[in-house]
Amino acid sequence: ADGSGKFSLFFDLTSSTLLASEMKDVIQKGGLIMPSFVNIKGAELDALVTYVRSLGPVVATAQQTEN
Repeated sequence: ADGSGKFSLFFDLTSSTLLASEMKDVIQKGGLIMPSFVNIKGAELDALVTYVRSLGPVVATAQQTEN
């Protein structure tokens, strides 16, 4: 999974403009079609946000390489 969304059903996380605190809120409270993950807290939540935010540069680099 590269975070770029699929089939126009899932959001593209690679271009997210959410702040880390906003992203944590969405993870824990859910959103539109995403369920809540209240059990993800602390260091695990921080690591997940860091990972999701890191997807943008990875996908952008892969797209540049393909062109």
